[in-house]
Amino acid sequence: MHIRKYIKLTFCLLILSSSSVFALHQQALPPAYLSIDGFDACLSSEEIGSSSQYCLPNQKPEGCTTKAWSDLQQQNIQGCSV
Repeated sequence: MHIRKYIKLTFCLLILSSSSVFALHQQALPPAYLSIDGFDACLSSEEIGSSSQYCLPNQKPEGCTTKAWSDLQQQNIQGCSV
C-alpha cells in the first residue's frame, strides 16, 4: 500500500512542478525599448485613465541621442497625442 501512495505522491509532484515550469514560460518579457541606451531621455509619458505610459513624441527631444531616437522609432511604441 505504501508503494501506491508513493507513486501517487510522486505523480502529483511531477504535475505540479511541470505546471510551474509552464507558468514561467508564460510570463511576459520586458519591452524591447528598455534595452536601448538613453531611451528615457527620448520618451514622454501620458496619463491614460489612472495609469501612465510611455509614448514617442513627434519630434526628437533635445537630450535624446540620434542613435536612441532612431532605434526607438523602430519599436512599436505609441505616439504621443500632443
